[in-house]
Amino acid sequence: PVIVLLDLFSGVTGFSLFGGNIAHFAHVGGALIGFIMMWYWKKNQFNQNRWDR
Repeated sequence: PVIVLLDLFSGVTGFSLFGGNIAHFAHVGGALIGFIMMWYWKKNQFNQNRWDR
C-alpha cells in the first residue's frame, strides 16, 4: 500500500522517486484492480466453488 501512495503522489505532483518515464497512474490503476480482485476472491461464494473442496 505504501508504494501505491508513492505512485499516486508522483503522478499528481510530477515529482518521481523512481526515475523518469513511469506511468504512475497505470500502476495505481493496476494496484486498484488487484485489490478489487483480492476482495472479490475472498468472498465465501467463490470459495465454495473451488476445485479442491
